[in-house]
Amino acid sequence: MCKRSFPFILLIALSIACYPILQVSAQTPPLYDGDGYQLLWDMKEGRLPASDGMDATDDDTGYDALHYDIEIKFDWDAQSVDGRVDMLFTVTETQITELDMRLRNNMVIDLLEVDGQAATYNIVSNSDLIIDLPQPLYMNDSATVSIEYHGNPIAGSLGALSWSDHSGTPTIESLSEPNGARTWWPCKDYPWEKTTARMVWTVPDWMTATSNGLLESVTTPEPGWTSYEWIENYPVTTYLICITATDFSYWQDWYVTVSGDSLPIDNYVYPEHLSNSYIDFAIVPEQIAFFASIYGEYPFMEEKYGHAEFHFWGAMEHQTITSMGQYFIDGSDEHQWIYAHELSHMWWGDLVTCATWDDIWLNEGFATYSDALWAGETGGTAGLNSRLATFRNTYFQSEYNDGRFPIYDPEEMWGGTVYEKGAWIMHMIRYVLGEDNFWDFFLEWRDRYSYGAANTAQMLETLEDVIAADFDWFFDEWVYMAGFPEYHWGWQYEPLGEDSSRVDISIIQTQPDTADTPLVFTMPIEFGVTTTSGYETHSVWNDQRNQNFSFDVSGTPTNVAFDPNLWILDTVANTGYVAVSEEPAELGEYELSLSVMPNPANPFAVASFKLQDASHVRLNVYDISGRMLESLVSETLLPGTHRFRWDAIGAASGVYLFRLTTEHGVQTARAVILK
Repeated sequence: MCKRSFPFILLIALSIACYPILQVSAQTPPLYDGDGYQLLWDMKEGRLPASDGMDATDDDTGYDALHYDIEIKFDWDAQSVDGRVDMLFTVTETQITELDMRLRNNMVIDLLEVDGQAATYNIVSNSDLIIDLPQPLYMNDSATVSIEYHGNPIAGSLGALSWSDHSGTPTIESLSEPNGARTWWPCKDYPWEKTTARMVWTVPDWMTATSNGLLESVTTPEPGWTSYEWIENYPVTTYLICITATDFSYWQDWYVTVSGDSLPIDNYVYPEHLSNSYIDFAIVPEQIAFFASIYGEYPFMEEKYGHAEFHFWGAMEHQTITSMGQYFIDGSDEHQWIYAHELSHMWWGDLVTCATWDDIWLNEGFATYSDALWAGETGGTAGLNSRLATFRNTYFQSEYNDGRFPIYDPEEMWGGTVYEKGAWIMHMIRYVLGEDNFWDFFLEWRDRYSYGAANTAQMLETLEDVIAADFDWFFDEWVYMAGFPEYHWGWQYEPLGEDSSRVDISIIQTQPDTADTPLVFTMPIEFGVTTTSGYETHSVWNDQRNQNFSFDVSGTPTNVAFDPNLWILDTVANTGYVAVSEEPAELGEYELSLSVMPNPANPFAVASFKLQDASHVRLNVYDISGRMLESLVSETLLPGTHRFRWDAIGAASGVYLFRLTTEHGVQTARAVILK
C-alpha cells in the first residue's frame, strides 16, 4: 500500500476559565506487584463487572449483528449523551419475533423502529432490552433496528463512560470492558459478536474526539460543536469501541513493514505531556515490527495504530487506538512493558477475541506473555527469565490475596491468575511443544480465528491439530484446575566406572490436596547436570506424586539443577534424595478400568472403578469444553470396586468426561447424556 497522510487536526487553544475546574490533587498510583499490572486490575475492577456472569458460549439470540451506525452528542457540563444507533442484523434462526439487545435502564428511549416501523420494547434485569418485532423475521432476513435515546450514563464503579479532567481541562473517555458498552449506547453486548462500525462523536468545538479506525470527516453540525466521524472497517466487538476527547495535542509516527508498506501511529496526548510522549512512544514502531515478526503482520494495516491519553491509572487495548493512562507518559522510557502488552492485544484480544468472559485468559495471558517476549527481545534470555520471575511472584501473591481457582471461568477476572499464570501457561506450552510447534500454533490460531472470537476448547483443538497428539492432559491440570506443583526433590549418584556415573533423582509433589488442585501435575522436567566432564541436560516425565528416576552421565556429577531454564511455574525445594519404597504398579495392574454405565445415560450415570490398594482418589465430571461440573469424590478409598452416581437431570444432551485421578495414574471415560 502507499504511505498515507493522516489528517492533522488543528487544536484550538481556549481558556479553561470557561469550563468548570475539577479539583485534582497530586497522586501516586499504588504499585502492589512491582510491575504495574495491579494498575490494570484495579482499573478494570472499577468498571462494570461481567454482570451477566460469565457469558455462555452459545448465542441464543437468533440473529447476528453486522454493522453499527452510532451518532452521539456528549455534553460534558450535563454529563449526558444524546444519541442514535442503527444496528443492521441478519436472522440466524428459522424465525424470531423479538430482538434481544442491551441498554442500561436509566437511559431514556425516544424512538425505536425496525425498518422504519415503530416497535414496542421492555428493559428488564437492569439492561436487557427486549424488542417486540413489528412482524416475524425469518432465516437470512436482514433488518435495521434504530434507537434514539438520551440520558446520563451511570457513573462511578459501575460506569463505562467517564467525565473527568486533566489539569482542570475537561475530558470524556470510555472503558467498556467487559459489559460497559450497554451503559452508554444500545448494542448486542457480547464479546463474541463483532461488526463493522461508523462512529460520529459530537463534542464541544475545542475538543478533539478519537476513536477506532480511520477519521473520515470533521464537521460543524451547529455553532460551538464539532463532529468527528470515524470508520472501523475491520470487525470489532462492542467493548472495544471507544471515545476519548479533550484538548489533545497530536503527533504522528510510522511503522514500515519489511515490504515497504507503512502504517500511521497516531498519538493524542495531553498538551502538558507532549514532550514526554516523544520519548516514551519512540519505541512503538520497533515493538510493532517485533510482534509482526512472530505473530504475523499487524492486523489492521489499512487503518492505524496509536494512543489516546486518558486519566485512568492503567491502559486499555481499544482496537487500533490504545487508551494509555497518564501515569505511563512521563518521559522516563520505563514503561515499555505496558506499551508491549497493549500493542500485542491488537493480535490477541482484538484480532482474535475471547469468545466468552470465561475465556478472558486468552486475551490477558497471551498479552502478558507478549510483555515477557519483548523483555526477551531487548534483554535476551536473562530479560525473559527476569520478567517471568516477576510474574511468578505476582501470581503467588495474587493467589494468596484472592484465593486459588482455575484460570478458565475464573473467580476473579482481573488478577495474577488470569494475567501472570496465563503468561506462564503460554511459556510452558512453548516448553512442551518445542519452538517450531509453538510458533506454528500461533500462526494457525491466527489463521483460524482472525477477526472473530474463540474459546479455550478451540485453543486446545488448534494445539492438538498442530502437534497431531492429545494435549488435554496439560489443559486438564493447568487450565481447568487450579494451583501449581510444589516440588520436593533430591539427588544422589553412584560411580559406574572411571568415566561415568548414574544419577538418581527423587521428585515428590507436595501441593495441597483440594478439589481444584491436581494431586499430580504431569510435566516433563529438565535437569542440568554439571560433571567433571562438562555439562549435560536430561529430561524426565513426571506423572506421579512420588517418583524416582535414574540416568547415566559422563564423569562425576558435582551439581544437579532442577529446571535450570525456568520453564515450569512451580515452587522447588531440595530436601534430599528419597527412595520410593515400592514402585507403583502400572495402571492396568490396579484394574482401575474406569467405566460409565449406562451409556448413553438419562437421568443419571454411574462411574465405576477398582482399586488394588488404598489410594487417594479424585473423580470429577467435565463438560466437553473442559468446565468442571461436579466433584464426585475426593478422598482416600480402600481397595475394592467403587461406584459413584452423577445426577444428570440438569445437564443438556451431549458428551461429558469423567476423569479419575489416583496416586498411580489418571484415566478418562466419556459418557453421553441423551434426553
